[in-house]
Amino acid sequence: AFWVVQGFEIAGGNVNIGGGTDTEQTPDLTVRGCNIHDLTLDGGDNPGLVRIDRGDTGGPYNIAVLDNELHDIYDWEQPGEWRSVPDMQHFGAVTSLSRENYFGYDGGGTGAIRIEGNTIYHCPQAFFFKNPMRGPVDILGNVFHDTGALGIMGAANVPMRGNLVHGVSGGWWAVGNEGYEDERLHAIAGQNA
Repeated sequence: AFWVVQGFEIAGGNVNIGGGTDTEQTPDLTVRGCNIHDLTLDGGDNPGLVRIDRGDTGGPYNIAVLDNELHDIYDWEQPGEWRSVPDMQHFGAVTSLSRENYFGYDGGGTGAIRIEGNTIYHCPQAFFFKNPMRGPVDILGNVFHDTGALGIMGAANVPMRGNLVHGVSGGWWAVGNEGYEDERLHAIAGQNA
């Protein structure tokens, strides 16, 4: 908890924010003013240039992704190519993998993410918020260009304000989920966008 990653150029790697343990969650992490680019990974691993991973008992929260340049993420079967990626739904400049879908609602989930002032381009999609999570995910004052789509939003409570989007062929191409038997999970699956 309480880390700031600031001012780095990260070529061929990413910032992976881990989840919680059986006693602690992972709060208050900031990625600011970095240039993170040219990452090649397996799409099945839900890769992101900034990846907010799940925890077994508690997810990360109070995460800030501020004033970064995030670009060029590829599938290892199509290195150097961000367009027309068959597995595009698993990629994003910023991705999250919340824990509730796997380990149940109780125990603390992923939430409170601020994505502000970033420039995001050359990605199959800008975001992949895979699973239900409480949010909020505030997406403020970013520039998105030349990406395949804005992405998938399984998270709840996602306001987008003051962003500039151009050269993006798809919007939020999946919002919410197929529904959950647990009403608490359903309530945090893509609601209040």
